[in-house]
Amino acid sequence: MENSFHDYYFKIQPEVTISDLATLKQSKDEPAQDFITRFRKLKMKCWIPMEERHFIQIAQTALKISLRKRFDEILFGDLAKLANKASKYEELLREEQKKRNSSKGTYYKTPSSSVHLVEVETEEGIESFRKKGKLQW
Repeated sequence: MENSFHDYYFKIQPEVTISDLATLKQSKDEPAQDFITRFRKLKMKCWIPMEERHFIQIAQTALKISLRKRFDEILFGDLAKLANKASKYEELLREEQKKRNSSKGTYYKTPSSSVHLVEVETEEGIESFRKKGKLQW
């Protein structure tokens, strides 16, 4: 019984290496905030001493292509700043996509001019219109 207790509560967590972090990628529908949280949790299990800026660079290269393009040459002080900026930029991208996909709608303009019918009863009326150049055959 003691062995089963130790097996359940004292599991040895596998150590995470730099290559494990480098192979980590943000999935297509995963928000940047969730990905960086997942990256941060794995980073805590990594016992290899390395400067924070290198972890940030690894996280930046693991982001989606649209975010990598935006933040390629930017250096962040910590993962929280990267997560904040990436989340804001994702929101802008979603807004832009929503605006692009929204229907422009059909706009109908009421005619500003109207058509009047004129009845001419005599030949003289037709002749007077022809002379003025308003009626042509």
